[in-house]
Amino acid sequence: MAALLGCSGGGSSAKSGDVVDAVGVGLPDGKVSNLTISDGSVNFQVEASFEDLVSYYRNDAQSKGLAERTLLTVINDSAISIVFDGHASGKAVVIQMVTLSDGKTNVNIRLEDV
Repeated sequence: MAALLGCSGGGSSAKSGDVVDAVGVGLPDGKVSNLTISDGSVNFQVEASFEDLVSYYRNDAQSKGLAERTLLTVINDSAISIVFDGHASGKAVVIQMVTLSDGKTNVNIRLEDV
């Protein structure tokens, strides 16, 4: 059965371990809201810039032994997609982000055969 965890508001440090367990990378600094974790997938909104998020996930993934598959990296003004290889499951860690109208960024992280 799927493990499902939801939260809203700040206090993300208590949930970061759950995110790492689910998808291999953690939560960035910033006010995290609408966090949902289910079967190798995580979705949340955060008050953070694209630049800060990309930097965070590249550093966090590298520290966990994951390697960016740069051929699949797409970064533009409104959306980002980054793929990392090396997860213990054999699947890729896919991180996709889009800007929201309220100044937040929606982040979706999942394990996927790519």
